[in-house]
Amino acid sequence: MIGNMESLTPVSTPTFMPSSAGNSVVIETNADALEATVMSYGLLMIFVLAIFSFVRNRYPKLFNVRACVPDLYCDIAAKSNFGGIDWIWNVFKVEDEHLLECVGLDAVCTIRFLHLGFNMAFVGCLNALVLIPVYMTAEVTDANSDTDNWLSKSNIGYLIDQDQRLYATVISSYIFFGSAMYLILQEFKWYTTNRHKFLSRLSPENYTVFVSGLP
Repeated sequence: MIGNMESLTPVSTPTFMPSSAGNSVVIETNADALEATVMSYGLLMIFVLAIFSFVRNRYPKLFNVRACVPDLYCDIAAKSNFGGIDWIWNVFKVEDEHLLECVGLDAVCTIRFLHLGFNMAFVGCLNALVLIPVYMTAEVTDANSDTDNWLSKSNIGYLIDQDQRLYATVISSYIFFGSAMYLILQEFKWYTTNRHKFLSRLSPENYTVFVSGLP
């Protein structure tokens, strides 16, 4: 009986207390992995972009179909023969009215949706120009003294609790979400106006009913 009671005696388990040094090692490891990923995929993107910029003018039938196939002919594709690199910024200069005439409302909405994402990302980049110096100039304490990687110092994880620099993060978040709501509101206004304008045109597809399966 005594032996059974001894076998039921609870055994204390070791506890592990988190340390700032351990957290710093994890942050450093994640920062190094992120830096290596950005470098590898960044170089790959530059390499693929260079190949695309070279072959798009050499093989127009593959990359500019609307200028080569009569059934898909489009004035914008035929006249806008952008160069090897300047197509990156010249595509933003094409007006929506020309796109509506050539490719329709659905394609224009898709392009404007991508442009909306570009504008929101640009706002985030502007916030980063302010936040990164704010984070990197944070006070060095026991919690972040072991952080040597510049990428780890340029994010909010480098700040300590109750740091006044956190107000910059709050303000930048309001700027980002406020800009996003404003941009989305402008897109809704554009879509409402141009959808009615597009559907009210004297075009056959707007006033034609296709019926199939009649006996």
